[in-house]
Amino acid sequence: MARKGRSGAAAPVEKLLGSGHAHLEAGRFRQAERDFSQALAAGPDNAAARFGLGVAVGQRGGPAQAIPHLVEALRAAPDQAAHWAGLITTLITADRLAEARTLLQRFQSWGFEAATLRSLTAPIAAGLLAEAGILMGRGRLDAAEQRFDLVIALDDANAVAVHGAGVIARQRQLHERALILFDLAARLDGDNPGYVADLADAHLRAGRKAEALALFERVVALDPGHGPAHSALADLNVARGHYGAALRANAAASRLTGLPHACNNRSVLLLRLGRPAEALALLEEALAADPADAVAHSNLVHTALYAAPSDAGRHAVAYGRRHADPLRRTTPHPNDPTPDRPLRIGLVSGDLCDHPVARFVAPFLRHHDQTRLAVFAYANGAADATTERLKAWTAGWRDIGGLDDAHAARLIEADGIDVLLDLSGHSAGHRLGVFARRPAPVQATWIGLPVTTGLSAIDYRLTDSGYDPEDAPADPFHPERLWRLPGTAYCYAPDPTAPEPAPPPCRATGHVTFGCLNRPEKLSAATLAAWARILKEVPGARLLAVVPDVDDPQTRADFEERFRAAGIAPARLDLTPYSLSDRFAAYARTDIALDPFPFNGGTTSYDTLHMGVPLVALRGKRTLGRMGAAVLDGAGLSEWVADDIDGYVARAVRLAADPAALADWRGSLRERLRASPHRDEARHAREVGEALAAMWARWCESVR
Repeated sequence: MARKGRSGAAAPVEKLLGSGHAHLEAGRFRQAERDFSQALAAGPDNAAARFGLGVAVGQRGGPAQAIPHLVEALRAAPDQAAHWAGLITTLITADRLAEARTLLQRFQSWGFEAATLRSLTAPIAAGLLAEAGILMGRGRLDAAEQRFDLVIALDDANAVAVHGAGVIARQRQLHERALILFDLAARLDGDNPGYVADLADAHLRAGRKAEALALFERVVALDPGHGPAHSALADLNVARGHYGAALRANAAASRLTGLPHACNNRSVLLLRLGRPAEALALLEEALAADPADAVAHSNLVHTALYAAPSDAGRHAVAYGRRHADPLRRTTPHPNDPTPDRPLRIGLVSGDLCDHPVARFVAPFLRHHDQTRLAVFAYANGAADATTERLKAWTAGWRDIGGLDDAHAARLIEADGIDVLLDLSGHSAGHRLGVFARRPAPVQATWIGLPVTTGLSAIDYRLTDSGYDPEDAPADPFHPERLWRLPGTAYCYAPDPTAPEPAPPPCRATGHVTFGCLNRPEKLSAATLAAWARILKEVPGARLLAVVPDVDDPQTRADFEERFRAAGIAPARLDLTPYSLSDRFAAYARTDIALDPFPFNGGTTSYDTLHMGVPLVALRGKRTLGRMGAAVLDGAGLSEWVADDIDGYVARAVRLAADPAALADWRGSLRERLRASPHRDEARHAREVGEALAAMWARWCESVR
């Protein structure tokens, strides 16, 4: 019988290889394994059969069984790119990533055409990215990061992998590394709004606000529906005082996200832009949708002081009943009820920094009797050089910004505080949730705002007869008892950066400039109407007003329209922006200051007199409307206080008619204020200390 030639032996091998591949494609892995094994029996050095067997075995028994066959196939035919890709993929499946990476580097340098490399490595990269995403979702960051790194080794321009590595770095708090990776991802795929947004956020975390602002603007240009970017733009514009742009960004964020905080932030912006009625309506709507929203409710209380002061107390009491009363403690305080012992006093505020509150609490801290009072501060805000000065006058300083209300209350109780003072009311940074838990036996509110907090857990409000006369009618929406100091409840410490008073500007300009340097939310319709009458009576006079973000065309137009509607032509206006760094410059441009109503100026009124500028005020029926009168009465300047609007107008007109007197007042008002009770720090500190001791004695009597 004749022997078969070599071509006859090859035919069965080729046939077996063909049927093996057909079985593989059909998912018949057992049959594929059989055919490839038979092909190898016929041709032990056949690389294609070895490779096919490895694939089939791997499908049935896993990567560990496949790898030896795939290694042999690659050794036998390293010129076959598919052999490299198959072994690399299987090593990855076996989680032998270091070996896969080494093999990948050899594959890339073997000499295959770029198109071949791309066609075979693209599926590997896609698989790695899919695995990495799943692993990240499971919290397996190390494993995910290894896969992203391997993809980058395959293709260092793979934006998805670079971005994924950045996300992992951010989750690990490696913010500088995250920024570098996000920057590279955004360079690789600059039209991806998600990548640009993450880069913007990384810059924001690093404190690079200008870069973040520009990037978030790019995000919304790429994707106008990107709610978080609009929200970030709102916050960044607020930080730089661009409230008009912030309001527009917030409106977009609110529309896109529907998040409650967007509504709250919008109300704050509306208030800062002098639109308190709109802010109040927005908050009422938000509270109706979610009555449990304590932040919105507190903002509503604060906003009502400007938009509807007669309703503010009712809103405050409603806040207290809903959000504070359920938290009130039921256990007795452990404090020693000895009336004449030294006391531990606590001050809670978000404004113990370069802020008016710090200037009014400083005299008490500087002069309190340290043998009778140990004062502890519980700071809930930013710190600066002013903070360091205040710290030196306290017995203890606690930063509670990172503590929730319950933990802060426990800290205060652990410090053994006898009398706890709120210095915020419902203003930003308050911690009324701490007071609701009543960590101290005696609690009072003071300095922040001369109005009720609405909390039954707060026993007293420190005041004086100027702010709250003895014969004032009782307020049913004021749960705190009034504790009137015999002198003044507020002792003024001038800003040390304030310059000397400048000459009255009318000397140089030839006309009188009336000015209001108060916040625009205090500019009521009644106030603007009175100012229109004054300007009508004083031809040629101008009106200076502080307007936030006045360089924003829409903001300026809105304010000018408000004044025009009140009868004040824009041509007679000097609208000036507020400048924290040059906060006293506007006083040098003002001849006569006009106090707004029914919510008068507070710190601004003291600063006005300190800068030598006469102030005209209207005595109101409510505490907020008596602040200007209290300042002027205390300084012996009651002749500038009117009891009605006609008198208010008349006093302003009369002052404008006497430029020589304006010059005299410019040189004497600072000294007059200094000699008044408003500047008697020692007396004020003594009276506050005596009031706190008397409150304490009353509590001791109540628990005996």
